[in-house]
Amino acid sequence: MIQFNLPKNVEYILEKIHESGEEAYIVGGCVRDAIMGMKPEDYDITTSGQPEHIKSLFRKTIDTGLEHGTVTILLGGEGYEVTTYRIEGKYEDYRRPTEVKFTRMLAEDLLRRDFTINAMAYNQFEGIIDLYNGQEDIKRKLLRCVGHPEDRFNEDALRMLRAIRFSAKLDFDIEEATYAAMKKYAYLIEYVSAERIYTEMTKTLLSKEPWRIEELANCGLIQHILPEWIITLEDSSVYEQLTRVPDTLHLRWAVYLSAILSAYEHHPKQSDMIRHILKELRFDNKTSHKVNVLISHAKNEIAVDKVSIRKQASLIGPLMLYDLLMFKEAKGYITSSEFLKIRELLDEIIRDNDCLSIKALDISGKDLIEMGIQQGQRVGQILQELLEHVLKYPKDNKKNILEDIIQNKMK
Repeated sequence: MIQFNLPKNVEYILEKIHESGEEAYIVGGCVRDAIMGMKPEDYDITTSGQPEHIKSLFRKTIDTGLEHGTVTILLGGEGYEVTTYRIEGKYEDYRRPTEVKFTRMLAEDLLRRDFTINAMAYNQFEGIIDLYNGQEDIKRKLLRCVGHPEDRFNEDALRMLRAIRFSAKLDFDIEEATYAAMKKYAYLIEYVSAERIYTEMTKTLLSKEPWRIEELANCGLIQHILPEWIITLEDSSVYEQLTRVPDTLHLRWAVYLSAILSAYEHHPKQSDMIRHILKELRFDNKTSHKVNVLISHAKNEIAVDKVSIRKQASLIGPLMLYDLLMFKEAKGYITSSEFLKIRELLDEIIRDNDCLSIKALDISGKDLIEMGIQQGQRVGQILQELLEHVLKYPKDNKKNILEDIIQNKMK
C-alpha cells in the first residue's frame, strides 16, 4: 500500500467524519500528486455526509457552496473544502449541470470526474480507492477520460483544454479515444468563457512542456477560440521557441501569439489586431501591455552599442528591454552572440545609472520655467531634446551642462 503523508489537519478531518459514521476521503488531484511523489498543492475532501452534518462536527465552518454540498472547515487558520458525494444532472450549456443531487455512493461521485488520474480517493482507513484504473494510467503516463470521453466533453467543454494542460504539466500523452473526442467536439469550446480559456491556456504555456499547446491547433480548438483570425500555425518552430524563454507569463504568451499573428506580419494594423486578441482573451491590462510591447518591438533594430541600447531602454523601459532581448533571441531576430553582447552592455548602462527618462534628467520643467521658458508644450519639447542628448552623451546629465545647452538654444 502506498503511504500518504497527510497533513495533521486533513487526517483529523477524515477521522472526525469517520467517527461520526460517515465516509470521507481526500479526492482528485491531491491523490494523483501523492501517488506520483509530488507534494499536493491543496486537499479536496469528499464525504457521504450531508453539509449540515459536517457543519455540526466542527467549530468553525463557512458555507462555501451549500447548494453544491460544499462546506469549508477552518482549522489553524487554514481552510479545507469538504463536499458531499454528488450526482450532476444534464449539462445544457456544455459547462454547468442544471442540477446537483447528493448521493451516498462514492462510485457515483467519482464517475462524474474528468480523467481517471483525477478520479481516485484515499483515506488512512482503506487506502486508495481506484475504480477506473487511474494508477495504471499514471504508470503508462496516459491521460484518459472517465467513462466515455464524448460524455465528459459534452458535460464540460473546458475539459478539452484541461486535457492539454495536464498533458503539459505531467508530461502525459492523451489516450487515443479521448483525443479523437477532442477533435470531434472542438467546436464546443465556443460555449466556454474567455476567462476560463485564458486560465487553462496560461497554465499550459507556463508548464514544463509548453510545446504541448500545439494540440490546440492539432485538435482544431484554436480556430474556435479565435474564430475570426486565420489560424494556421504552419511554423512549428513556435513550439520550440516557447522552451527558449523563461516560464514568464508575458514572454510565453508573446511567443505563442506572435505565431498566430504571423499571417498578418505586414498588415498596417497588426498592433490593433494584437490588442483585439488580448481583449478577447480577457488579459489583464498589465500583461496585455507587456505582450503588446514585445510583439510590437520585436523587429526593432538594436545595434550592439550603448547609444542604440539606451534609446530602446528609454522607449520601453530597461526591464522590458531584458525581456525583449530574450524574446528576440528566441524568435531568431538576433543571434545568441548578439543577445549576450547587448545584455552585457545593458547591464553596464544600469550599473552606471545612465539617464534613460525625462524624470531622470538632472533638470526639471520647473527649472526651465525659472530660466524664462514659457510654460506649456515648449517645456516638454525641450526636455525631450535634452533626453535625446544625454542618451548619446550620458556624462552630460548635469544641471549646469544642461542649462548651458538650453542657453545656447535660446540664443
